[in-house]
Amino acid sequence: MKISIDNPSGYRYKNKRQIEGFNMKEKHIENFLGAKSLMKLRHELNPQSKKRYKYIVLDSRERIVTSGNIQKFQWNYINNLSREEGSVNTYGNVKNIIHLRVFPVRIPYISYADTPLKRISLNIEELSPQGFIAHERRQFHFLFDNIVDGRWINLNPFNYNDGYYRFNPPITNLDSITVTFGSPLEPLSFDPDRAEYTMTYGALSTLVTTNITHNLFTGDIVYFNDFTTTDPSADSDKISEINNIHGHHITKKSDTSFTIPVNTIGVNPIPAGLIVNVYFGSKRIIIPLEITYLESYNPTDN
Repeated sequence: MKISIDNPSGYRYKNKRQIEGFNMKEKHIENFLGAKSLMKLRHELNPQSKKRYKYIVLDSRERIVTSGNIQKFQWNYINNLSREEGSVNTYGNVKNIIHLRVFPVRIPYISYADTPLKRISLNIEELSPQGFIAHERRQFHFLFDNIVDGRWINLNPFNYNDGYYRFNPPITNLDSITVTFGSPLEPLSFDPDRAEYTMTYGALSTLVTTNITHNLFTGDIVYFNDFTTTDPSADSDKISEINNIHGHHITKKSDTSFTIPVNTIGVNPIPAGLIVNVYFGSKRIIIPLEITYLESYNPTDN
């Protein structure tokens, strides 16, 4: 057996093909453990390398709108940055979801959510085949400690699996997300978070009258984004002021009316027949989620 620098083991390869198949100077490996590339080999030997993460925010202001009290919050899940009404977005295709993690959430105060159990549950309906199965026809994925904070309830998931739910087998696809809350097993129903309105113009303030009971208090913030007039060009400054992204603090006048501190004397009326909506900031729920998924192997990767 002849030993050389190029062949220190002294092994005699049978042919050139055998040498080329294991030439580590090349950037590929032929059929080693069934892998034809370093990327595939890494996926096989180190499953952790396949993990990828996405982060989404479920915002009740941007939910699919339904009328009346809210028992379900629903969004379409879109894998691109084309933001549409009623959607939640990430960039890139997300499949084979193995973990979801929820972070602290804040919900409006509901008297029957404030129980001696001090627990609130959250369920994602599309994923209900996997989850905690409880009596009273309730399933859920996350459990929170609840701490009453005035007109809000703070939900903390960290005492319960650190806010994680792990799926086995992985969730192969997710096109929509529908969330419900329980206390912890009885379903929670929330006040409407928006209403149709009419306006009565004034110099010091503008009166807003809603078509439903608003359950707001003086100092609450409301948002308009579709206010317009019969002459939007002439009223452009006032339209921008009312549709201010920071909203307006209100003064409650009745169960179906409040004022905002905007001078609207001389502004043209809202077009007849146009349905406009006001959003109640004190009803807003924001749910941050971390998605952990497994990257699919692409044969074109090196």
